[in-house]
Amino acid sequence: MAQPRSLELVRGLNRRSVGTVVLAGAGLSLGFIQLLATPLQDVTAVDVQVLAVRTALYVAPLAVTLLQLLREGPLLIEEAGVVSRLGRRGWRLQLPRVLGMGLSTLVLVLYFETAALVAAVITKPEADAVGEMRFLMGNLDPLMFCITLGKAAVFGAIACLLCLQQGVWLRRHQHSAARAMSEAIAVSTAALLAIDLVWVLAADPLQMSGHG
Repeated sequence: MAQPRSLELVRGLNRRSVGTVVLAGAGLSLGFIQLLATPLQDVTAVDVQVLAVRTALYVAPLAVTLLQLLREGPLLIEEAGVVSRLGRRGWRLQLPRVLGMGLSTLVLVLYFETAALVAAVITKPEADAVGEMRFLMGNLDPLMFCITLGKAAVFGAIACLLCLQQGVWLRRHQHSAARAMSEAIAVSTAALLAIDLVWVLAADPLQMSGHG
């Protein structure tokens, strides 16, 4: 039985997915700060914090999408059977799922970055923690922040489509459900990594030259 569209849009936003993303964001920020704190003696703690939250923002779309893919991939493979049977109608019925995964990925990126910010603040206890948080947020490029959110939504939708497409293709060739699941997640992950690499090599240099 098909779920209501409202549920499709929020299914990826549950305690487990949010908790996983929060832990990932905080862990990345803390790990980055610890990694740079010792070798870069001449760099202030504040500079390291800023680098940590900027790095978290930079990797958030890919990291969160991969976490979403690992969680939603098996369910998408199951639904690929319905898409395969119904053809174009099946793809239209999956549109809310595609949009929902894009939207949920965008929202989860906000949790990811918030966790990175909080983790950065607690590594350097201040009397004014709110002021410290505002300072770190002020060091995030608003344009980059908006681009990151858009990128997250696109990545989430692409991951959903790729997973469904691979599931349909493998089912048509009568592969087992286990193999279909493994192949679909692997192909989707590789495609996302390739898209992110192209983004880094093409889009980011253009943005940097625009700021220069």
